[in-house]
Amino acid sequence: MNEKLFKGTGVIYYANEKNLGFAGNVLKCYRLASGKFIWLLPDNDDILTDEFVKMFKCLSVNRDSIGAIFLQYRWQDLFLEQTILYPQITCINDFFKKDIVPFVLLSNAIVRRNMDNYDIIEEKFSNNDFVQIALHSMAIKDGEQLYFYPNPVIYYHVEYVGRFNPVKVFDSMHAVLEYLSLYYTVDIAKRDYFEYLEKQKAILSHDLGIIKVYEVEEIRERTNGNDW
Repeated sequence: MNEKLFKGTGVIYYANEKNLGFAGNVLKCYRLASGKFIWLLPDNDDILTDEFVKMFKCLSVNRDSIGAIFLQYRWQDLFLEQTILYPQITCINDFFKKDIVPFVLLSNAIVRRNMDNYDIIEEKFSNNDFVQIALHSMAIKDGEQLYFYPNPVIYYHVEYVGRFNPVKVFDSMHAVLEYLSLYYTVDIAKRDYFEYLEKQKAILSHDLGIIKVYEVEEIRERTNGNDW
């Protein structure tokens, strides 16, 4: 991380000295943040300097009204480089009605700091792969604006392909959405069905020899039994 980028901006940069696991890292950074806004950044995200300066000016001018500013990515993998665009949505409740979930990508949003629900979320999601969705979603209050910055600010480069436990990932998302449904209009049944199909595709890909899914028997047992 190029910390010189933040010099003179008033940005307070903090990095965990020890790896506490995904949820642990997110929760600790959230707890130690002391500024008006919070921006979580993983190690493999680079900030595009020119666009960061422009975005920061925009955020500074509107700092009293913005609840969150969503950032674009410039992606690179082994096959292509492209920019991902977000739809123009202005209401957080409408956001949850779409076929997307905000804040899945860790660094794609800068959110107003609000610790009202932190203790509850820390206790409930201390080992959840999507704890940032709960933290950010509950931080935004009615009447605050959501801003979608039009140009890429982050350069995301894939250096390796990692393996994850799909059951834990989907269960984490389900738990977060179930919690948020207490406060927002979240169509959790629709999302559950999508996740069910994703698990079935993982099993099919494994059986066909396309990919190796190490947890396939656990996935097979859970999906066949519709165990949610």
